[in-house]
Amino acid sequence: MKKGLLVCLALGVLIALLGWSFELTATLVFGWFLFLIHTLPRMTADWPSVFAGCLALVLFLAGVHAIGRTWRRGPPDEPRWKFRWSLATVAVVLLLFTTGISLVGIVHQTVWLCTSQEPLYVQTVRVRGGMSSPNNLKMIGNGLSNHNDIYGSLPANAFTPDGRMLHSWETRILFQFNYSGADIDFTLPWDHPRNEKYFKCILPEFINGSLPSPPILDERGFGLSHYAANSRVMGGNKTMRLQDIHDGASNTLLVGEVNANFKPWGHPVNWRDPARGINRSPQGFGGSPSAGGAYFSMADGSVRFVSEGTPLAVLQALATPEGGEGMDASNVQAPR
Repeated sequence: MKKGLLVCLALGVLIALLGWSFELTATLVFGWFLFLIHTLPRMTADWPSVFAGCLALVLFLAGVHAIGRTWRRGPPDEPRWKFRWSLATVAVVLLLFTTGISLVGIVHQTVWLCTSQEPLYVQTVRVRGGMSSPNNLKMIGNGLSNHNDIYGSLPANAFTPDGRMLHSWETRILFQFNYSGADIDFTLPWDHPRNEKYFKCILPEFINGSLPSPPILDERGFGLSHYAANSRVMGGNKTMRLQDIHDGASNTLLVGEVNANFKPWGHPVNWRDPARGINRSPQGFGGSPSAGGAYFSMADGSVRFVSEGTPLAVLQALATPEGGEGMDASNVQAPR
């Protein structure tokens, strides 16, 4: 009867939790298993500590056995203390100890899950096997073009008059990817405590799946971008219209791949100079090591592959929006 009541009580609690929050219930029931899957492969044994723990356990067992033998040292007709009783006693003590720690952890975790403003689940992306980099750049190029059509210019990297960094060009085109930026306070810096939770996420559109295991979060937990803007078009605090690009939209670089020194997608200073070369500098543009170049989104919305062997003079001509330079584009792939 008592067991039946306990089962009914447990089922009632589980149903109540499911009705209140499915995510909370799933986290409490399966979160430990997911935690072990992600944590155990990264664990390493501290063998001196393991040895010390085993030695302490053996000494504890010996002490329990000695105390038991002393306690049951009576008349010959009484059974003497057995070693298996010592093992059972130590096992019960360890079970009670771990149960107490587990209950404290469950209560602490439940209270934290119920009161924390952080999401129970954080969506991540598969770095490899996802959308291709040219597709990402196509979407970014379309987003920049739509921003130009709606607001009359390409998005600027926002700074205050005294030079404080506010928001990036990538933040300005979030709505083009069906992300809402309504809760972001654009009068405060992107990493301000009031804004930072919106930028501590990974956006697939800014992740290059062709790079071999690149970082996708920085040391502070902000989502990184594997792309950067052309500093001669979208650098600094300036605004430029696509209509002001007189060198030809199909011959002007807007955004390209980078493979080192990634910045968060919310960071306003996420631009580089193509004239540094392709795959020549950690501060410049670059694609996958095996690609032999990098993909770029052009000002006309097309995506083109630029070889790492492209002369610097040609890259400078592709970078400037109104320099009037002539160029040999034999190292540049046809638009996609």
